[in-house]
Amino acid sequence: MRRTIVLIAGFLLLFLILSGGNLLYGSEVRGVTKDTIKMGVMLDVTGPAAADMAPILSGIRNCYRYVNDKGGVNGRMIKLLVEDDRYSIPMSLAGFKKLVFKDKVLHIAGPTSSHGTSALLPLFKKEKLPMMAYTASDEITKSYKRYAFTLSSDYEDQTAVTIDYIMKEMKSKDPRIALVCPDNTYGKTFLTAAMGYLQLYGVKPVDKEVLNVGAIDASTQMLGLKRAKATHVIHHGYVGTQIAFMRAMKQYRFTPYVFGQCGACTEVAIEGVPDMSPYYFGNAASSAWYEDKPGLARVREITLKYQPGIERPSRFYTLAWAIVVVVTEGLKRAGKDLSNETLIDALESLKDFDTGGLIAPVTYTKTSHKPNKHAVLYKADGNKGVFIRLGDWRKPLLKKKLGKTN
Repeated sequence: MRRTIVLIAGFLLLFLILSGGNLLYGSEVRGVTKDTIKMGVMLDVTGPAAADMAPILSGIRNCYRYVNDKGGVNGRMIKLLVEDDRYSIPMSLAGFKKLVFKDKVLHIAGPTSSHGTSALLPLFKKEKLPMMAYTASDEITKSYKRYAFTLSSDYEDQTAVTIDYIMKEMKSKDPRIALVCPDNTYGKTFLTAAMGYLQLYGVKPVDKEVLNVGAIDASTQMLGLKRAKATHVIHHGYVGTQIAFMRAMKQYRFTPYVFGQCGACTEVAIEGVPDMSPYYFGNAASSAWYEDKPGLARVREITLKYQPGIERPSRFYTLAWAIVVVVTEGLKRAGKDLSNETLIDALESLKDFDTGGLIAPVTYTKTSHKPNKHAVLYKADGNKGVFIRLGDWRKPLLKKKLGKTN
């Protein structure tokens, strides 16, 4: 018996030696060395959503630069690797393959689009690669996905907050609500959510218009809204399409209240068409650069140190900082024994994590990676070219249900 045990122990020791000791000391962790952590960034640099995404890249770079200037994370410096996905599925797939198989990153922020994110979710799971999405599609959060995170409330919650405000606080008698969005996953998710939530109030939209990414003219859409006699329009769009929308409002002298959500909540549109600002509201899941929040004061101080002449960045810049702040907290909590799995476990330990007002407090659990249900509403100020915050973070008042998009 003793001889058998000795033989087994001998074979085991020989196996460990021949395997390089990996079973004894742990195998190589993708993206992690004793002094570096490789982090991937995938977003639209040169495609149709580049104007929206440029502040995100700038914010991520500046925040990780600050992290490195402070000594990195647990003795390791951050190395960023960036891929341009051009807001398309093929380029997102190509960027994913390069970051994972060639660059061997630990984590990816991105991709840009809802459709690109949906297409890549099975690959993130297969490669066991943690990701932080920019998009807030419920495809990410409607069921638990260990390797997929997002930092904002989903589009359903954001849309519900807008509708609650129209129905409860604007006190409009029989509001004629219309919906405007692109014909893609980003837009269709919004449309389904809006239809379902309006049903709870017994309201049907008077019109639905398509305004796709990259559009520079919204005349056709404005004429349709005018024929429908819309009094309130929810535009779930982009920076460029919101500018086009407000120009069309002015051109056709049609002034419904318009709520710009996500990318369509942009100071650029206020500055471009200031005389339409009395009718312009915004809905966002991240605060604006100029707001009086402790986290934003710190962001401004650090950013102006690195880029003294920077013009006021969009709230996507704030979102980028929040991404790095949250992920870095996960890296810190994971400790020296950092891997894809320990990073996820660390992120799942966050409860009401406060970013200083950059976004609403973040909570992840082992059953949900939906960080919160909150959004904030704004009213445009044409004289100052800014948004005025309408209260604190809000969440839906009614229980949601999905509607139909036809």
